Amino acid sequence: MDNRNLLKQINKVDWEYVINRREALLFRSLTDTCYQYQVIGIHWKPKYILRLISGEFYHSHHELEGLRNSIAEYSDRLGTDFKTRLLKYIGNLDRLASRIEEIDCNKLNHRQIISLLVSYYQAALKAHCFLLPFPVGDSIIASEIIKLLLTASDEQKRRWLAILSSPAKENSHTQEERSLYRLAIAYQVNKQQYIRLLRKHVNKYAWIGARGYYFDNAWNKKDIEARVKNLFFQGKNPAKELKYLDNFQKDQKRARTELIKELKIDKNPRLYRLVKLASEFAYIRTWRTDLIYRAGYKVRHLFYKVADNLDVSHSDIIYLTFQEIITSAKKGESSIPKSEIIKRQQFFAAFLLQGKYQVLSGNIWKQLLKNYKHSSKQETEFTGTSAYTGKVIGKAKIVMQIRDISKVQAGDILVAPMTFPNFIAAMEKASAFVTDEGGILCHAAIISREMKKPCIIGTKIATQVLKDGDLVEVDANKRIVKILKKSRFK
Repeated sequence: MDNRNLLKQINKVDWEYVINRREALLFRSLTDTCYQYQVIGIHWKPKYILRLISGEFYHSHHELEGLRNSIAEYSDRLGTDFKTRLLKYIGNLDRLASRIEEIDCNKLNHRQIISLLVSYYQAALKAHCFLLPFPVGDSIIASEIIKLLLTASDEQKRRWLAILSSPAKENSHTQEERSLYRLAIAYQVNKQQYIRLLRKHVNKYAWIGARGYYFDNAWNKKDIEARVKNLFFQGKNPAKELKYLDNFQKDQKRARTELIKELKIDKNPRLYRLVKLASEFAYIRTWRTDLIYRAGYKVRHLFYKVADNLDVSHSDIIYLTFQEIITSAKKGESSIPKSEIIKRQQFFAAFLLQGKYQVLSGNIWKQLLKNYKHSSKQETEFTGTSAYTGKVIGKAKIVMQIRDISKVQAGDILVAPMTFPNFIAAMEKASAFVTDEGGILCHAAIISREMKKPCIIGTKIATQVLKDGDLVEVDANKRIVKILKKSRFK
């Protein structure tokens, strides 16, 4: 099929924009083809998916509605069947990745390399099945809780929901933050201990920077040292910050217990079950993505070994799909020429059309698919959901990918499609957060409460409307983001 006819086929689909995720093609190829395994307890096998290199992620509207309806019908079993399946398959991937991490791939023969690749591929596909349905599921849980709460304003109910849905456990970002404060304390009193702890910190948390299989972005000593120095630059006392984290967890738990008692939530079995589930899902939502991304980082040496065998550079292996890697490894030579990899670095769109997965690459397709890239909007004021209250004024800094983090300076407004644990360095500097996506259980909502910084989530258009340098007022008390002065720079 020539380009024009293929474009016609793509344009016929009832595409619905879902999210923006800048992930390597290697990672996307798992997420986009994982539904061959029916492991989530809901029969859903999409035939249409479109993703651009810039992160725009589309599904068929009709198919997404089918997923939403299925999860709504399935919601009463989310606390048992769905959670059990999620923990099983993501746990399986994590354990397999940990075993592969300990293997010296240089000592493996060709057959053993293929066997490891296929084993990881199958485990990863099953785990990736829980990426898209999960946010659909927790938005349904949040809606159900709001419906069942006592008569009150929507704003009051959302404030209650923020308290009721506080995570049941600490996620990796909080654990990493604790470790960073201990590192900063050692920096002040014991340089030898600091060096030892720094090495330990990097070994344990380097993977956070490499989300989406961008292995070159893994955190290193310089990254962590810069964050330690930034703490002191901002005048923070690491011992006090560590104590605040301890008290924050206790305060969250106490506030949640008191609100359950005050609203008599424990007298309503269904509401109580949903509230408990929301708290568990606030933790599991980040946990599941952390383990999936970390698994890829753990087995990167396997990908590098295959790259060496195929005469492909380590940095280029992420521009191949997992299926292409397995096919190439079996043949003993790359099935994708270097010229194609260069084109994919310029532009690529991965898509599933009638169940067939393809990669479109190069500047020709960049032009043909330009209508699928979100265009800027002209609003000067817009709203979202308040995740943590407060009002600040600062310069907007748009963070679409990991390399944008360095743009954020003290007092800036961090604006992103969604925040992730590898954004922590920028979130520590920012005075407020604004996101396109997210519900009350999302990463930005949780971190804003921990850091006590104003946060407005779910605006849908923040990254389209705002530009770097715009002077912005974030009034999370009223859920309003307002442009006070446009930047002269485009």
